[in-house]
Amino acid sequence: MTTRLPARGFTLLELLVAMAVSALLLALLSQTLGAVQEAARRATRENASADQLQRGRDMIAALLSTTLPPPGRDDGNGFAGRPDGAEFTALPPEALSRLGPVRVNLLIAPTGTSELGVFAEMRPTGQTAIGTAAPHRQLLIGGLQAAQLAYAEDAAASMRDTWLDPGRVPALIRLRLHLVDEVAERQPVTVAVRRHVAGGCRFDPISLTCRVGDGH
Repeated sequence: MTTRLPARGFTLLELLVAMAVSALLLALLSQTLGAVQEAARRATRENASADQLQRGRDMIAALLSTTLPPPGRDDGNGFAGRPDGAEFTALPPEALSRLGPVRVNLLIAPTGTSELGVFAEMRPTGQTAIGTAAPHRQLLIGGLQAAQLAYAEDAAASMRDTWLDPGRVPALIRLRLHLVDEVAERQPVTVAVRRHVAGGCRFDPISLTCRVGDGH
């Protein structure tokens, strides 16, 4: 006669241990997934910030590179440069080409927090500084702990903090950028400015004509 062994199940202690191990594995898996998701979100934010920074740098370079040589008379359309800003007449971005030449005020100022930003204000050259409509201010680059503009007479000259000759434009303009939470400065934006137009004449940003002396 064959003796049948009694069926043996899991004891309560074994079930509790299995549940505890499963809970521990789930907790570890949850932490790992959370870390991966946070890393992905951080990478997305960094990529978006890098794209925004590059767009701002490109816009600043485009504005500076389209600076127009000052007219032959002192009508307030000359070039003025400071460490915290520059004011000049330039061709507008393509989206605003209907305005014709615009007066640009590129300035470094607080963004409303402890951070600095690079802003651009633009208005048509026909509108005086004290106009009825305030110029629109647009933030081009934010999140800065330091920024500074500098100017050079030519490629061989050293940079200086101010440009005091409104009748001429500098040959080079450099914008140094130091972002918040970054130890080293970013590569500066260095732009070569056009100093003459075809024929060596002076460009009149109001009438859009070239002038040689008093004539056209």
